[in-house]
Amino acid sequence: MKKKIVFLPILLMSLYSFAQKTTFGAKAGVNTNTFILDQTSAGSDTKYYLKNTGFHVGGIADISFSPNFSLQPQLLLVSKGGKLEISGSSTEFKFLTIDVPINLLYNYNGFFVGAGPNFSYSLSGTAEANGDEYDLYEEELGLEGEFKRFEMGLNGTMGFRFPNGIVLSSNISCGLSNIFEDADGATGSIKANNTFIGFSFGYMFGNNKAKK
Repeated sequence: MKKKIVFLPILLMSLYSFAQKTTFGAKAGVNTNTFILDQTSAGSDTKYYLKNTGFHVGGIADISFSPNFSLQPQLLLVSKGGKLEISGSSTEFKFLTIDVPINLLYNYNGFFVGAGPNFSYSLSGTAEANGDEYDLYEEELGLEGEFKRFEMGLNGTMGFRFPNGIVLSSNISCGLSNIFEDADGATGSIKANNTFIGFSFGYMFGNNKAKK
């Protein structure tokens, strides 16, 4: 019992020290999106790179555990997708997702660079074709399968944090998992994922001295 009483203040002090090294902020920006469709049929492989412009907005936590290194999880609302134009007709895919990138950062005099995994869950997905709109999670669009809401990928980021807390940054997020599943549960005939390059303006609250 005495050991527990001694351990409790130490634990509380450790948590307090950890909290003192955590800062929070917000960011928003624009994306250059690429929705990649890779279709295999009759032995041939056709890959489409569909482009459009989107946005992202959300919150940041920066957890510093040394003068130069920190862990930075983010919670972002992101619009993704792309537009396919073939023979005068067009189909535009639109996704609205919740992204959670978790970057390990190296910081020096305000500059930072980092990378980590990105976890993405789609709140909505639509395809607009010939004036009609289809829900990608309810309609099949004539495809032999369905789209999946969860996507896992990698994220990289770099930028500069000013002493007053303003942050300018860029990032690239590459989806690695296939978000399309064939009707029989197999994968192969169609593969799809989202990639985007983002440019952000943000602000960090609290301790806004540039890290060295």
